[in-house]
Amino acid sequence: MAEEASEDPCDTGSEVEVLKQEYPEKVDFDHVKHGWELHEGEYAVDPKSLNARAVKLRQFIKDRPEKEVVLVSHGFFNHYLTGDVNEKGEQTTSWWQETELRTFTFVQDDDSARIQETEESRLHRDTSQDVLVLNRPKVRARASSLRE
Repeated sequence: MAEEASEDPCDTGSEVEVLKQEYPEKVDFDHVKHGWELHEGEYAVDPKSLNARAVKLRQFIKDRPEKEVVLVSHGFFNHYLTGDVNEKGEQTTSWWQETELRTFTFVQDDDSARIQETEESRLHRDTSQDVLVLNRPKVRARASSLRE
């Protein structure tokens, strides 16, 4: 669910069967759906689909029995996960840095499992230096839609 938010080749995964052959017995693929790499349906990269996927992922994490969960994700998807995009899918907060660590808690009594960054996390990364850059990865036309 925490898959990237663009159709660029560097943001497109491999078929789950290929991954299972490449990483046998090292990765649990139970939650990887067939076709996840196609950027269609639930895994489409339009703002509506990305927001829906972010809500689903937050709810999945919230419903887990663990009190602390580590999530490794793609930077631009993190903006959807944290609710830091506008209605056009443009980020409304600064870029995440490479290997950046932020901590969040769930907003109480919220049906969409929204999260908020902890004060400790914000202080640790000195948000006073954040620079806002509105950005949305370009979504390229799919080869199949070009032939139609």
